[in-house]
Amino acid sequence: DAAVVLAEHVYGTEDEFVKQMNIRAKQLGMNDTTFKNCNGLDADGHLTTARDIALMSKELITTYPQIFDYCNIWMENIIHKTQKGESEF
Repeated sequence: DAAVVLAEHVYGTEDEFVKQMNIRAKQLGMNDTTFKNCNGLDADGHLTTARDIALMSKELITTYPQIFDYCNIWMENIIHKTQKGESEF
């Protein structure tokens, strides 16, 4: 749901956002990728390859090197807090 809300905020509709995702994928040389939705969930024709994911990842770390600040946070334990208390998993 959050991905759809973001897509609608940025491009007005999820369909337009996905269209722009596919345009950007082609610009990056991701020739074996076709996005069908903005969230990555299974859909007929929603395809990619390891090579294309590598190209996308290279663009991410080249353009936004601060991503490493988020990716390097180690969380060994996650605390789930509810009205009933806390539990660790």
